[in-house]
Amino acid sequence: MVTIPQVDLPREELITGKRMVIYTANAKGEFPNTFAKTFIPSSIPLENQWFVGYAINIIDGFNMFEIPDEIGNGLQSFNIINGSFKAYDQYNVANPDLEKLEIIMSQEDIDNQIQAKMFLIEYELMRVFDKQLKLIYSTYGTEADTWTIQLTEAKAYILDTNADVPFITNLASIRGLVLLDLSNLIIAKAELFSLASSTLVGQKQLFSDRAKACLTNEELNIVLSDIDAIDTI
Repeated sequence: MVTIPQVDLPREELITGKRMVIYTANAKGEFPNTFAKTFIPSSIPLENQWFVGYAINIIDGFNMFEIPDEIGNGLQSFNIINGSFKAYDQYNVANPDLEKLEIIMSQEDIDNQIQAKMFLIEYELMRVFDKQLKLIYSTYGTEADTWTIQLTEAKAYILDTNADVPFITNLASIRGLVLLDLSNLIIAKAELFSLASSTLVGQKQLFSDRAKACLTNEELNIVLSDIDAIDTI
């Protein structure tokens, strides 16, 4: 395993041979640099909970995705508004003299920024809507693990009352329900969950379509703001 020498080295030497990645904290709110001494966080924060870092390999337990070089170039300008004055340079490093710098981006910089923002939106959509789907599942606890067999047996019983359906037969006996009634309840619940999950998938795809139709950084920022609003629900 490669370890970081306990000396101050130029940043370029520290990240040489490592992959550029975007990442978020894990479910416990922990960051990869707490666990992997070879992981190098950068000074570039992105929208919402995403950050840029450098890793030898993708580290398990985090939303972490490798960045192609062309997207990496755009991430350098992710938070820049073209023509704005900032007390930081475009790499988000504090200007020691606190002199405000006017950022003027080339058309190539602007194009890279837009592509990088579109790239991040797809992963932000996965993060946000996976979280929403898990919230639906969490209301049912471990019972959700039995949904597949419940639905399979319920459908089988509706088609043939002589079908071998031991799982739901036992459920019906414990609950004091008629097996046909329980089968219909299971199917109705499955349809409700299907509707809820398809609504989430539809919303996710709509946001993706909106992002792909954007032509400017400002338009993409509106999409990201709307996704953030979903994330706070």
